[in-house]
Amino acid sequence: MLILSAGLGAGFLAVSTAAVWQMRSQSIAVAVDNYGKQMDSIAYAFSEIGTREEFENLGDIAAEAYLKYQFRRCYKDGYALLKGDSCLVNLTEYQVLSPSKLKESYMIQHLGKQSVLLMKREIGQFPGYQVLMTQDITPYYQEIQHRAVSLLLLCCFIWAITCACVSLLTHRALKPLSRLTRAAEKIGNGSLDERVPVESRDEIGEFARVFNRMTEKVEGQVEDLQLLLGALSHEIKTPVTSVIGYSDSLLHVKLSRDQQQRALEQIHHAGLRLERLSAKMLNFLGAYENEEVQFESLSVKELLEEGARETEALWREKGLNLILEAGGDLRESQGICRL
Repeated sequence: MLILSAGLGAGFLAVSTAAVWQMRSQSIAVAVDNYGKQMDSIAYAFSEIGTREEFENLGDIAAEAYLKYQFRRCYKDGYALLKGDSCLVNLTEYQVLSPSKLKESYMIQHLGKQSVLLMKREIGQFPGYQVLMTQDITPYYQEIQHRAVSLLLLCCFIWAITCACVSLLTHRALKPLSRLTRAAEKIGNGSLDERVPVESRDEIGEFARVFNRMTEKVEGQVEDLQLLLGALSHEIKTPVTSVIGYSDSLLHVKLSRDQQQRALEQIHHAGLRLERLSAKMLNFLGAYENEEVQFESLSVKELLEEGARETEALWREKGLNLILEAGGDLRESQGICRL
């Protein structure tokens, strides 16, 4: 935000500088044009005092004196009659030092707090003589300064309003992203039920909807994984119980050779079942990732008989009898196991 504000400020400053420079150039051009027309009109009146031939017939002293006299009659304050670098008549408020430095059509000279416009023109019918005009154009610069200050204040006001609007719009635009960030952090910490409210139909709103769908899918997968782990624990518990029961019988109970052989066979059978469960679980995980899970119907009677065989050592050790009942279709029958 600070970089954006600085960029906007620099842009407004550049625009203000260019506008002030343009106003200054236009004001000076207007002043030069106005005073140039004024010089042309006075020069036309001055040209009526005599012809070049009449001027050349006079002697140098008489001609110069006559020219000075007519110059004072025709020209007002602010003009000077020059001959080379010499000032013959000075009707200005300034001391003319070196007119030859004015090589352009006009020049602006700053004298203290004053800005003076200098313009020099040749007198066509009087070779070697020029007219120098000096005009105080300080009011033009003061007007430019006032306009510059007004423009700067206007630009500052516009810059402040723009920054406020940009800040408000940026905050409003980034608010959903902040919610998404907080929601992502909560989900990362385990809160899978976190959802982001969808408040718009633009790209951010669409992103929020996709984010919620993704979260729902992740939550569903985690729930499936929890169920899978629960089923795995349940399936592993039966053969582990069988191994513990038969191994405990071998350690603490006097068994005949046939009973020992049967216990070892049951332990071996339980180990093989654990190995098959492990292999099936790995296959199931791979199939689950590829969404290729296939379910099969199993006989309830077979499941009950398998459980009875694997836990036989436990209930026989306690002197219990197990009665297994299963009726109807082997695939759909309801088995009842009683002790």
